[in-house]
Amino acid sequence: MKRKTAKRRNPRYMTSKTLGDGNLSYYYEPPKDAILAKIAERHALGQDWERAATRVMELNQRVDEWRKQEKGNPCLRETFGQFSVKALCEAYLESNNFQRLKDNTKRDYRSKINEIIALPIGNSKMSLGQVNFHEIKVSDADKIYSSLKIGKKGQPRITHANGIMRVLRLIFNLAKRWHDLPQNPFENPALESRKPRKIIWSNEQLVLFCETALDMGLISIYLAAMIGRETGLRVTDIRNLKWGDIGEDFIEISASKTDASLSIPITYTLKNALSEHRSEDDEFVLLTDGKKLPYTEMRLSQKFTTVRREAGLPEHLQLRDFRSTLLNELADAGATEDEVMAVSGHADRATLKHYVKPTKRRASAAYTKLLSQRNSG
Repeated sequence: MKRKTAKRRNPRYMTSKTLGDGNLSYYYEPPKDAILAKIAERHALGQDWERAATRVMELNQRVDEWRKQEKGNPCLRETFGQFSVKALCEAYLESNNFQRLKDNTKRDYRSKINEIIALPIGNSKMSLGQVNFHEIKVSDADKIYSSLKIGKKGQPRITHANGIMRVLRLIFNLAKRWHDLPQNPFENPALESRKPRKIIWSNEQLVLFCETALDMGLISIYLAAMIGRETGLRVTDIRNLKWGDIGEDFIEISASKTDASLSIPITYTLKNALSEHRSEDDEFVLLTDGKKLPYTEMRLSQKFTTVRREAGLPEHLQLRDFRSTLLNELADAGATEDEVMAVSGHADRATLKHYVKPTKRRASAAYTKLLSQRNSG
């Protein structure tokens, strides 16, 4: 009598989908609250069941640890009143004001709102989410900002603190409209400003980084650097880039932050790099080496840092700086603002100016054109 093969049971949050060729492909679908809290992300896991199941169990362990910590926090166990900050935040998440935002912005706001709800208030055991929003004063807003500016390890977090305060201002403005709140305590916070990044990679630094990544066998990190340098794409778009987005002469994508349709020309240098390492079997361009899974934002950052340190490059260099490097190079080459914006995907010139700054070289180039025109007349 033929023995029946036991059906394999998928671990929690592991799903499967039948592809066109009849094979099964596996996916990680964590619970929504873990996604909102940025504890877990959805993943494509490939077609190898053993490898996929092992990866899912690793990811589930992180979710379980988070849940255990959440249950042990008295602030998170307490009930929240009708006029609590948490109730106000939840009303905002269900409002049209939130629904009309871009998906990338929604993810960012959800993360900030989760942090807002759990923020400790003074020396009490209460969280900000439990407090009646009518009771929040301007002095409380100042204290919240002061606490946000310094991280757990004492490092400054000005940009992060400013982002949280802007979300609070937005939400409390809605409280004025919906609940006749007399004053928004977050209306005019004295936010500190940080100098914008002006980090430009040199060609020598790029070559050294790429050579080091290849020597370490980290093909995806090498490709991430090459794509960033030659296209100026945001890190999220690099991470989510698929081979199907790459044509013969152009990369065609919808920008994650703005939904702008981008057609980025593929340079000769980038074409060679992609052709040498192109895979017909994989969907994503960047895959974690060995496990063939798409990179998470954290994992990509970790691997990038590992290569940078191995190469002996300065700590301030980051993957995101390839964007400003390319945009400034285009400006130096004489590209107009409209031409640069066609590559960057920016909708207005004001945003572009965060990346492309006035320089002596560009001022000199402008006068060269002016004198040339005068002499020709």
